[in-house]
Amino acid sequence: MHRSPLAELKCVQIICAIVALALVPMREARAADPAQTSPDTTNLQNWAPFPVGAYVVFKDVIELQDEIPSVVRMKQVFEGVRLGRELVRTSHFTDDRWVKQKTAAIWMSGARSPKDFQFVSGKSRKETMQVGQTDLQCTVREYSLQSAEGKTTPLTVEMTMEIWRCDKVRVPEHPMLLPMGSIRLDSDVVRVSMKGKVGGRPGSLEFKLTALDQDHQIGEQTVKVAQFEGELTMELTDGKISRRDVRLVSSQIPGGIVKMAETIEGPSRFERQTREVVTFDSRLDDEFLGEFADDKVSLSIKPAIQGYQGELLVAGQRHPLRAERTEEGIAGLVEGSPAPLQFNATIAEGKLTMTIRDKVYKLTRKKAPTE
Repeated sequence: MHRSPLAELKCVQIICAIVALALVPMREARAADPAQTSPDTTNLQNWAPFPVGAYVVFKDVIELQDEIPSVVRMKQVFEGVRLGRELVRTSHFTDDRWVKQKTAAIWMSGARSPKDFQFVSGKSRKETMQVGQTDLQCTVREYSLQSAEGKTTPLTVEMTMEIWRCDKVRVPEHPMLLPMGSIRLDSDVVRVSMKGKVGGRPGSLEFKLTALDQDHQIGEQTVKVAQFEGELTMELTDGKISRRDVRLVSSQIPGGIVKMAETIEGPSRFERQTREVVTFDSRLDDEFLGEFADDKVSLSIKPAIQGYQGELLVAGQRHPLRAERTEEGIAGLVEGSPAPLQFNATIAEGKLTMTIRDKVYKLTRKKAPTE
């Protein structure tokens, strides 16, 4: 039976959606609203290790056939953890300024349960996978799926799949870009292989780790990244369509994603999308974060979404404060009576000097933010 080009492309979408379902661990679906979800720390990997206010700035480039490429800048800022979910604020650079879009919970997106597609888990085996000069000992689990059209899938599906895991590898969870959305790959998944037919059309997928501990330059900073590469192919009536992915991830980057590049090519079709970090601030080496004190005064400074927040303890009285970065150090307001007081602080030779009107405090670091 002849299918329209739209139906052919739908085959690619379906095959991707099925991959998404298989890659997510077999767990019961959780509520979509994080406010209705019980505390769960299993996903606190990509943002939670960083202080509030840590951020990344991405440059998104979209190239379509016969069109001028479009470029967009996006900023993501870590706002903390609520009910076991990482909260991230997204902004876009528009009209020479950052425009806040939304704050959203980051968790396992996409499918969480195989209830829509009935996978059969097969046998497992041990395999060795070489990445550069390193041999990884992996556990490979086989899956199979057969579904008649109109039953559990819109089209007939016959598929076998293998998921490779290595318990010695821990990379940031990262999304697998799919036409119908994206899902996160677990931190120990190093390879996904698939072949089969969707709607009678053969297709295959190969997605795997290709490099560990590579140096990657972001501005003046160098980070260690893991690289994944993959290709999805599908036979259509008028030829083959393919999608190639290159992904760089790093635990040194808030959010874990350094670069994602996707190229789709097929009959009369070309599309490339690239998202890459152009700058970031992990705030892990921020010298103003921590606790400082002398024999009369103590000062606690913590990260805030914008700048700093904290508390000054003087003669048993607690005074909340807020501050932002300046060229010399930080400056802000500390609560006082009858009105807030301006202050500034600098650090030199291991001492924090805090000036409030005519009073100067020289404080010694007592505790770093990670202690």
